[in-house]
Amino acid sequence: METVVLLFTVLLAVSAAIFAMVIISMRKRRRRVEEDEQHRKAEQDAKQRAEEKERQQLEEKRRKTEEKRKRLEDEAHQKAREEEKRRKAQEKEQRRKAEKEARERAEKEELGRPEVERQKNEEERRKAEGARKRAEKESQHKTEETRGGGRRPPLKRGGRPRGPIKRHEIGQTPGTKPQSLKPEIVCWNKGVGWILGIEVPEGLETPRVAQSEELLEQDNIDKSCYRLKQAQGAVKVTWTEGEKDIPLMGEGRNYFVFKMRKNWEGLGRLVGHPTTGYYLAIIPQEWKRNEDVSGTARVEPESVQPEGYNAHFFYREKNENTGIGFITGNGLTIQVESENSRFQLVGREIGNASEEMGPLFGEQPPRIRTLDKKGWSDVGAIVVGEEGSGRNRWRTQFVPQVGAEEQELPKEITNRRGGWYFLRIYDSGDNLLESMDLRFLTALNDICMEKSACLPGPNGYDNVTVQFIHQADCKVELLNKAAQHALKIRREDGQIIVTIPPKPDCDKTHWILRDGNAKVEVTVLLERIWWAFGTIGEVPTDWVDKPITLSRKEFTAITDKALWMRLPRLRFVRKIDVGFERTKSRSYQVEVEKKEIAIPLLDFCDAEEIQNPTTESLFQIFIDSQGGTCSATMSKIRAFFKCKKCDFITDSEGEALLHMKIHLFELIPHLSYRELYERFSDSLPFSIYQCSYCNYYVSADDAENPTSKICSHIELDCQKVEREHEFGLIKIKFRVVSDPYEIRKNVISGLPHIYKCRICGKEFQGDNGELRLNHLQENHKSEIFEVF
Repeated sequence: METVVLLFTVLLAVSAAIFAMVIISMRKRRRRVEEDEQHRKAEQDAKQRAEEKERQQLEEKRRKTEEKRKRLEDEAHQKAREEEKRRKAQEKEQRRKAEKEARERAEKEELGRPEVERQKNEEERRKAEGARKRAEKESQHKTEETRGGGRRPPLKRGGRPRGPIKRHEIGQTPGTKPQSLKPEIVCWNKGVGWILGIEVPEGLETPRVAQSEELLEQDNIDKSCYRLKQAQGAVKVTWTEGEKDIPLMGEGRNYFVFKMRKNWEGLGRLVGHPTTGYYLAIIPQEWKRNEDVSGTARVEPESVQPEGYNAHFFYREKNENTGIGFITGNGLTIQVESENSRFQLVGREIGNASEEMGPLFGEQPPRIRTLDKKGWSDVGAIVVGEEGSGRNRWRTQFVPQVGAEEQELPKEITNRRGGWYFLRIYDSGDNLLESMDLRFLTALNDICMEKSACLPGPNGYDNVTVQFIHQADCKVELLNKAAQHALKIRREDGQIIVTIPPKPDCDKTHWILRDGNAKVEVTVLLERIWWAFGTIGEVPTDWVDKPITLSRKEFTAITDKALWMRLPRLRFVRKIDVGFERTKSRSYQVEVEKKEIAIPLLDFCDAEEIQNPTTESLFQIFIDSQGGTCSATMSKIRAFFKCKKCDFITDSEGEALLHMKIHLFELIPHLSYRELYERFSDSLPFSIYQCSYCNYYVSADDAENPTSKICSHIELDCQKVEREHEFGLIKIKFRVVSDPYEIRKNVISGLPHIYKCRICGKEFQGDNGELRLNHLQENHKSEIFEVF
């Protein structure tokens, strides 16, 4: 019995031992699985923390770069908005002042109108009575002259003038014939079309203008002009001292040609033969411009009153082969006979840009020189008058000396000391031969402007100095006050020195020069070309004189981008050449009525320089002038580098190479501790753990039971573990350390430095970051950056 009990006890003990061994084995296996899982999770956590840290650093750097870029853009936009706001405020203030002055003038005119009307009626009554008496005396004179063998010539008539003479009436230079006032055929623009009419000079008393026995209406604004009801037939103008029949279009001439001011502004006057300048031709609607003779039209034809006609625009330059020609509705060609200018103003001419007001002369009025063999033989009278708007302006006339080459202007105009005047030369039949404007100021000696190129150098334009050299009584005032803050004006004895900065808005300035009551307007123009980057069809406003950096993506075949150029004036050049080289440049014709020209970038999409993104190319403008060819770089076409790892973009290859340093540890990372252990398992512990209670590091040398040391440390040695009693249960908490930098710092100082390139697999021994960066810059630029 005892034997059985003993045997049973042994079996029970063996079973318990086996069970215990199974339990222990299962626990070991479970613990190993848990350790491996913790090890894997720790490695993942460490890797994620490292990646998150690096990502945060990159994000912070990118955010700072973006903030800096936005701040610079906001500052630039804010400055542009402030400049635009200031400019608009100045324009608004100028308009307000102009409207106020116009309103005040209108109120004054309205208040003084009844008195003016009364005086006018009284004056007309007095003039009519005087005219009647003069007509009676004239009739008596004619009878006496007939009896005496004929009428005496005007130059031999003696005696004082009959009737009162007013300051504003047409004068008469001593030794000349009396003023031959002549109504003229004229045209003017009313915004909706052109008006044909008759201008009656102010000196004709009580005029009556009729066409086909029907009185013509005066123009609403200019009371000296009467509107025609039809373009054919004749107009009869009668006044107190005479009458005149004015033939209009007839069978031999079914068109009018009018001499105009610059840009076809103001009143046009009928001429027989065009010379140079601006002309307006009024022809039947069924006619069209003969482009073989006249060239392509610069301005579209406009309507005319009376109906049935169109107005065509022409401009003729000196020594130009183009003329004025038409093709009738029947296909016949008609060409207007042109002539070279027969007369020229000579004197001390001073250069300026106010072309619409004629040339400017200093110190004294100019003289009139004849340029052809006819001389002055067929010239009947020369009329000189004060230009500008309004009535009762001063004028006079004189008869030229036939034998002289040059004619002096009357002393009256010299005594006026300056101003803006017209000059009309009529033949012996009172037909207009030529018409021109002129300005002069006796107190002005010269305007000297420092020479400036039309294209800038590498650093842009420089300041330009302009000198107004004048006498003591002359005053120089700037008209466009908006440019006052930008200009530097210095006054010295006998001159005004103006320094003009390299700003587009300062290239053209307007000035008033005064000498007592005499004044002239002068425009100073710096002939400088500016450019800007924009969109086709939308003229930009921000003009520059330095190269604009562009990328090659702006030169695609479907782009709407363009480089715009702003010329200093109309007809500055006929064409410009643009391209990367002069030999491969493209020519662009400049429209004569435009100062801005767009160069579409799509025209250069197939250029060799655009197809090769590895080099910087210079996009240039070439202009031919009398001094040769000049050029300037408008744009630098650079290669742009976009990082494939982040949003970084730059046009500098050097910045792109430096940017690789940010991604150095991402592209060539350090081998993980697990990779190092696989290579150096004989000298490195299997794992490294850190106690979660006291941050103590433990090296696990036993690959079969790697957690024994850390568990023993926590259960037996860790002083920060809370124990309820000597044999109480303790929660094992630790983490696996996989960061080689952390291990090198806290555990194994001699841990090897080994890095491996993720792109090509090349390994680097030692902690030499410059060596790894050079490897990326020399071998993997295309894998890291997209070049465009």
